[in-house]
Amino acid sequence: MRTILIIIIFSVITQYSKAQDTSQLVAPWKEVKIWLLKRAQLTKKLVTALNKKIDFAKGLPTRPENIADTLVFQINSFSIPDSVSIRKIDLINNRLTSALEPYINFLNINPKLKYKINFLELQVQLEASENRLEAMASEFNKKAIDLRRKDMCFILLGTSEPPIVKFE
Repeated sequence: MRTILIIIIFSVITQYSKAQDTSQLVAPWKEVKIWLLKRAQLTKKLVTALNKKIDFAKGLPTRPENIADTLVFQINSFSIPDSVSIRKIDLINNRLTSALEPYINFLNINPKLKYKINFLELQVQLEASENRLEAMASEFNKKAIDLRRKDMCFILLGTSEPPIVKFE
């Protein structure tokens, strides 16, 4: 009996730890797509504003706004009807961030340029969209983990609550 109980507890712990791997969790695609597109469009807006002010003889990429355009196209062309993995969201988000890095580095070296454009306003909008996306992903992860944990407890122990393990 004790061996069976240990096996059941070990199975629950194993399944719960697997649920912690958020890279395989999914989020409602329609909601995420809206925020990713907004972020891509803000990135393009910021990059376009910077292109007008920054001298590209300084070694920056020549057409970085194309990166944002490409990402908007990719986001629109995903054929995922209901959900998308958190890993894919992170990949898109990271590509959007990397499109801005040369500019942000350049502006950090030349802070006076920041005041010639609405850089700060755009940056605030961009960060707000990123924070919202992270909050959404976090909420989806939490719900998915809770559901998986409860499902495993229900399957293994016939209850919707996680087991209370007492060590004597």
